Amino acid sequence: MRITKKKTPFHSDLQINNHTLEEAFEFSDLGLITSSKLSWNAHVDKITSKVNKILGLVKRTCKGMKDITTLRTLFCALVRSQLEYCTVVWSPQTARNINKLEKIQRRATTFILKTDDDHDTRRKQLNLLSLEDRRFLFDVLFLYKVLNGYISIYIYPHIFNFILILMVTTPGEGMNLDSRRTSLQLPLSKAVSLIGSRTCGMYYH
Repeated sequence: MRITKKKTPFHSDLQINNHTLEEAFEFSDLGLITSSKLSWNAHVDKITSKVNKILGLVKRTCKGMKDITTLRTLFCALVRSQLEYCTVVWSPQTARNINKLEKIQRRATTFILKTDDDHDTRRKQLNLLSLEDRRFLFDVLFLYKVLNGYISIYIYPHIFNFILILMVTTPGEGMNLDSRRTSLQLPLSKAVSLIGSRTCGMYYH
């Protein structure tokens, strides 16, 4: 498989033991579907199809249940967990995929509360973040773990300019360069503050 966004990519046949390998345009690895054009549409389509079936099963099985706490727990454990698997890798940036994922949570909150309130009101009643905000929080926490050495990924050459901006704009509070570890120390409070205007103090579950 060739990974490129060029309209006219370079093509050459690959052979093993005089056998020409068939070109693939998508492949699945550890549950993630990667396309040759680095589009996550196929992956989003796959997991939303799977999760819609799970949600449908929950709705049929728990049709008469009125315990909101139990229904919320079932949603988080069986449905939302599937939608958030490895999101730091494939977190969608297109409205098409963002809305397709969020639509599932809208359906779930309607089923759990059985009210005609708008989606934001239902989320607040259930103490739920939007899926988009949760993915953003996961990204920030992942960055925090990388910068503080909890995950072994060497990314400093790629974010050097970003680091300089933080050190200039937040003197004494931002990242402190530790020459002994050649690692950047980023306080968790500072990492969370990178979320900006997004409200996440009320929702962590």
